[in-house]
Amino acid sequence: MKIIKLLLLVALALVVKYWVFQPITITSNSMSNTLQKGDYTILNQWQKFFIGKSIQVNQNQVLAFHYPLDKGGIEEKIVYIKRCVGLPGDTLVVKNGRVEKNTTLKLKFDYVVNDPENLISMGFLKKINLDLEAKKLNDLWLLSMDEAQVKEFSSLNTPLKLKKITQHEYKFEPSIFPSDTLMKWNRDFYGPLYIPKSGDKISLNAQNISLYSKIIEIHENHTLERTPTAILIDDEVCETYTFNQNYYFFMGDNRHQSQDSRHWGFVPENHLIGTCTGVLFNVENLSTKRLLKSVH
Repeated sequence: MKIIKLLLLVALALVVKYWVFQPITITSNSMSNTLQKGDYTILNQWQKFFIGKSIQVNQNQVLAFHYPLDKGGIEEKIVYIKRCVGLPGDTLVVKNGRVEKNTTLKLKFDYVVNDPENLISMGFLKKINLDLEAKKLNDLWLLSMDEAQVKEFSSLNTPLKLKKITQHEYKFEPSIFPSDTLMKWNRDFYGPLYIPKSGDKISLNAQNISLYSKIIEIHENHTLERTPTAILIDDEVCETYTFNQNYYFFMGDNRHQSQDSRHWGFVPENHLIGTCTGVLFNVENLSTKRLLKSVH
């Protein structure tokens, strides 16, 4: 009986580890300062495992999901962790890199500093916790900084000046979803974009079909054809479309160093994995700074 009990306990521990609280290591700085490269985090999947229901997502929550444009089955797709900035039924607008309704988040943006006299050292950068993210090319430093770090930099005894890298409003960026010249969007100025929810019925036209074609073809398994005069779904002319599931929009907190929904569009509900509940430790920096950190 003791052996049976022991085997049951081991089985339960494995279930909890791999299906309820799944561990994952962060491999980029796209979510810093919230999550840093090397953070060993825990994903909470109890809703899906125990009661078989969809994850209840809140605005600004940090979640893991499968990259929607990978080929193959959903479970085989690469895992991303980002912040949900747009829920089903929302209309998303990004101005100066910030979502209009989420202006209180502590975000990072890229700045450049011209340093021909090599006044910046790694010790200088450590003072404002930038030594792991700073990059230098010739005399130019590229620094990803939040508002507090910008203030610290400006207060240091140096003549160097920061210049924030910001794209101009209405400047078209081809790499930004949906890569449609009708929408003059870029990573800093984006939208308005309606995020579909299950049961939504929308009108389809030449102006918005590029926004929802991937959903219709890839995530809801229909054929789609555009002619000069009509839109055909499953070989039938359609002027409207009704969505079968909820969709979400995700962005990284390090806004200029993140590949996210601005680049590849919506995340379907069936691609969500779980919420990111906390950081146990950092595998690259074994200090108390990243020990048992909660994620907000």
